[in-house]
Amino acid sequence: MLASEASLLTDEMICAAAHSLSGLVDPGQPGAPVLPPFQYVAEVSIKVAEAVAKKLKNKA
Repeated sequence: MLASEASLLTDEMICAAAHSLSGLVDPGQPGAPVLPPFQYVAEVSIKVAEAVAKKLKNKA
């Protein structure tokens, strides 16, 4: 939200963030984590921000 200067967090933005997170883990593995490891927080943050920004751009 900071990068986009958005003043409101919409359902579409939350969905875009959730979908981008789901693509960063392998649910096919038994006992797989729900979220990516914290050691990759910078990379994950960038991917989530890009997905949300893309959603905002497509909506405009």
